[in-house]
Amino acid sequence: MTDVSPEVADPGLPTGSDHPGSGVGGSGWLVWPLTTLCAVFRPIWFFSSVVRRMSFGVSLTGAILNVALGVGIPLLVIGIASEGLPNDISAVVVLAALGTYAVLVVLSATGLFLSALLLAPAMSGVGSLWQALKRSMAVVSGVSSLCPVLGAAVIMFAVHGEAITDWLRARYGYEWVGLFMANLAMVPALWSLVWLLLGLFLDGRGRGQDDRPRGECRCERCGYDLKIIPEEQVCPECGHPVACSFDPERRAPPPIEDPGGALLPRLAATLWLAFWTPKRFWQRHRVRRDNRRARNAFLAVILWGCCLLSAGHVFCLAVLLSISGEETTGMTVVAGLWMFMSVSAGVLWTNQLVLLIGQAISRVRGNTMRSDELARAGYYALGLPALVEVVAVHLGILFVVLAVWVWIPSVFVGAGTGSERRIAAAVLSGSALVCGLVIVAMGVWSLVSVARSHEACRYANY
Repeated sequence: MTDVSPEVADPGLPTGSDHPGSGVGGSGWLVWPLTTLCAVFRPIWFFSSVVRRMSFGVSLTGAILNVALGVGIPLLVIGIASEGLPNDISAVVVLAALGTYAVLVVLSATGLFLSALLLAPAMSGVGSLWQALKRSMAVVSGVSSLCPVLGAAVIMFAVHGEAITDWLRARYGYEWVGLFMANLAMVPALWSLVWLLLGLFLDGRGRGQDDRPRGECRCERCGYDLKIIPEEQVCPECGHPVACSFDPERRAPPPIEDPGGALLPRLAATLWLAFWTPKRFWQRHRVRRDNRRARNAFLAVILWGCCLLSAGHVFCLAVLLSISGEETTGMTVVAGLWMFMSVSAGVLWTNQLVLLIGQAISRVRGNTMRSDELARAGYYALGLPALVEVVAVHLGILFVVLAVWVWIPSVFVGAGTGSERRIAAAVLSGSALVCGLVIVAMGVWSLVSVARSHEACRYANY
């Protein structure tokens, strides 16, 4: 019988206790300023190295402190500004600010934990959900380190807002300054999204893609225990040759993990086959590997799809505004950035939820694979649905914009009666509804595909 070593924890993974001050108590307060500064000013090192040595307690404490400080600074400005008001009004303002502060901190702490839970399947080199949650909480803590910086920026604008606005207007013109001041929320949103994506892409950086033999010695087709069955025989349950279950050379890496050939064809073949025929796909390819490449390929599909389609939206919006005789430059740039951020974040969080639900279903059904191996199969199954969702969201928004543009006579300069405009608007609205139904259908089918992929990988020994 081929020796299949038992499944053990990955070597070289430091535990939370290896980090100085990794306890939940006072030591977390001592580590918090250091990790916050590191995440803001040295994010590559933080997300690729430091997060692997942070305990859950330190990460959660740091995230809550970051949010508390970031939310508290603007409310402190409100309290200072209320000093010139009458005493009764000032007291009401201060009490309202304190109540709002408490509610926001509680909601933020809950949101941070849920975010870490959704990001847990993305963590590489982890065997259980708890290990993944500890790492993802560190990533979320790093992203939340931007909150104090953004709070300090709010104070700066509150104190010197008029002078900053005058300087920007003199240097860049009224239109750009107006758009910038009207879309200040875009700056923290874009910064946080970039830090989050950086944390996901860098997780597991520098670690090899070693194959992991499974220690249960089961038939790869039915799961029958083959520990005492000779290799030259077949499985007593299903008749599958025992030697095939323990032959690592029979399974090749997925096309995207094979270094030969062009990248796009290999990516397309991997996502297509893993989504439509997961059972056949995972019977031929390696299962027991880390999820880093699968996760990064999934993220790249979302980001490139959002970039290209958001650029298409910018072009279409510029054409519509030009036809209407409006100035286009600033508005189209802002619209494109908001489109990219909202769609990419929405598709990412939705598919992370699908993946988490899929892993929970697999555990309920008795699947004992490692957490990162389940995520690897899930990411390959979600790549194609995520791309379809990105396209459907962008098309749906475009159809809605066109329907509104056609419906309003003051901006629709094309020839046509009111009835023709109503027909065109109805067709465009129906097309947007179809896009919405496609998004819902792909979300349901992606969950089915993830469950099928997990079941197909369940008994693989390599």
